[in-house]
Amino acid sequence: MKKLNLLLLALLCCVVYSCSKDDDPVTVSYLSGTFTPGGSHALVATVDGAAVTSGEVTLTVNPEKQSEGVMVMNNVVSGTPSLSVDVSLREITVDNPAENAVYYEITGSKTVDGKTVDCKGVLMAEPYSQTNKSLTLVVTVK
Repeated sequence: MKKLNLLLLALLCCVVYSCSKDDDPVTVSYLSGTFTPGGSHALVATVDGAAVTSGEVTLTVNPEKQSEGVMVMNNVVSGTPSLSVDVSLREITVDNPAENAVYYEITGSKTVDGKTVDCKGVLMAEPYSQTNKSLTLVVTVK
């Protein structure tokens, strides 16, 4: 009887394991978040060379096409309270990476009121963690 119980338990474990969602695509939703200067998700940004000391940047990564996302800058670009920019993301390697960190290059551009806003940055995140993220962003307005 004891062997039968062990066999049934092993079979149940196999069934549960085989029914897991192995076929689901791995998403990079852990990269999405809101970044602020001095916040838990750090934002280090400049706009036309001047340091950004307030405002926030929200990044939302497209789970269907993980190389694309939308970055919303609130009170970051002078004269534009809120600016939404479509961005591309690609994983990069850096010198002296932080332990367990993955780095992504972020680029995007948008024309608003005859001015072009270019965004280039590096996002550092720990895979599958909502903690320990930072976004270094350079914004230029032409």
